[in-house]
Amino acid sequence: MKRAILVLGMLGILLSACDGPKKGYDRPLGELYREAYELFRKKEYRTAANAFEEVERQHPYSAWATKSKLMSAFCYYMVRDYEAAQRTLEVFIQYHPTHQDVVYAYYLNGMCLFAQVASPERDPRPAREAREAFLLLARRFPGTPYTKDALKKTKKLARLLASHEMEVGRFYEQSGNFLAALERFRVVLASYPDTLQSEEAAYRAVECYLNLGLEEEARKIRSLLQKNAPKSIWLKKATALFS
Repeated sequence: MKRAILVLGMLGILLSACDGPKKGYDRPLGELYREAYELFRKKEYRTAANAFEEVERQHPYSAWATKSKLMSAFCYYMVRDYEAAQRTLEVFIQYHPTHQDVVYAYYLNGMCLFAQVASPERDPRPAREAREAFLLLARRFPGTPYTKDALKKTKKLARLLASHEMEVGRFYEQSGNFLAALERFRVVLASYPDTLQSEEAAYRAVECYLNLGLEEEARKIRSLLQKNAPKSIWLKKATALFS
């Protein structure tokens, strides 16, 4: 990711160096961009973000104003100011939907959310939003290197989200609230069927249905588990419930 953004910076130095001062601007574009990039190179990301924003403020109609917006978003990301990064990326995507680097903007937005993902016991919202952001990237820009990495991360996020649903579902089941537990287990089965947690979710759903006196529904879930995971330990456990 850093390599891609560094390319933008190097190109900016080469092309903007030729720009002289223009009427109505405080400082030449090349001078401003070189200063911002030097701060970026020194890893003074917070100051660099402000400097790149100054490029855009003083030269809003230049091609490098657009590049600078993406650079400032990356700098905010590097100092973990994800809210500022996402605001900047949102504007970039809105006003430059066909830009050659817009795929990177989508990816970086997903990374801002991904960086805020916590353990399964914590608020699942960042994980859910990160997964949605990466899936949106995959739909709009299939086949890119960013898409490949994003899809890898969606699998990790699916496992985490499924784990969260299982944690809550088990709590409800242990509390005797079988309907609420079933809702959680069904979410895992419907939304995260390719995770290992789906096998346990099927078993837990069988338990809940049997506790509710719905044996026919329980057998349907057991049959689904047998079809999808015939060697699963959870299938053996589910089968034992009927003996």
